[in-house]
Amino acid sequence: MSETAELDRLDRAIVNAFQGGFPVVEEPFEPAAAALRDRGVDVSGGELLERVRQLDEAGILTRFGALINAQEIGGTATLVAMCAPEERFDEVAEQVNAHREVAHNYRREHPHLNMWFVVSVSDPTAVERVLADIEAETGRETYNLPKQREFRVEAKFPLDGPVPDGGVDCSDLGPDVEAVDRNTLTPAERDLVVEIQDGLPVTATPYADVAAELG
Repeated sequence: MSETAELDRLDRAIVNAFQGGFPVVEEPFEPAAAALRDRGVDVSGGELLERVRQLDEAGILTRFGALINAQEIGGTATLVAMCAPEERFDEVAEQVNAHREVAHNYRREHPHLNMWFVVSVSDPTAVERVLADIEAETGRETYNLPKQREFRVEAKFPLDGPVPDGGVDCSDLGPDVEAVDRNTLTPAERDLVVEIQDGLPVTATPYADVAAELG
């Protein structure tokens, strides 16, 4: 976490283009690459897949997949802060990030609380267990800072480079769906959320691979 990654033009285009969405079709990297080509970035579907895989394995992408609003489906998400000694920062970050419930772990400039991350769980009562496990493994105290008020702010992190204005429009791709007015999941839907909460597999057919894993 302490090193600055060197990103080339294609890396930056990928990060900028797909923070807001990705095609939901059988082989999404082909239309995603076509959308990038429309924006002046020459890349094939296979090249895009391989580059996303490299970024994912290098930790440049914290995850590749849908953003799930835990509270909308009966779960919860909370912000957590902790103090990690500078000489152990990377070690502690690795221990924290090993928990599948943890996302968005960032270093912050602060004299005491220099590590901030989000814990997202399907069962609100699980937060205390996750934090207790993290404290036991790291030897560091955690500070649970649950949300008091919701601000609907879309957080994106654009980089200098191609597609600086953000999302590539792939909204016409994928199945037609209608929103449902409920906040409980069927058993099959809950299994799906658990399966993809760490992200999608970076493969040519990620959705089919998830379906195959679920049986």
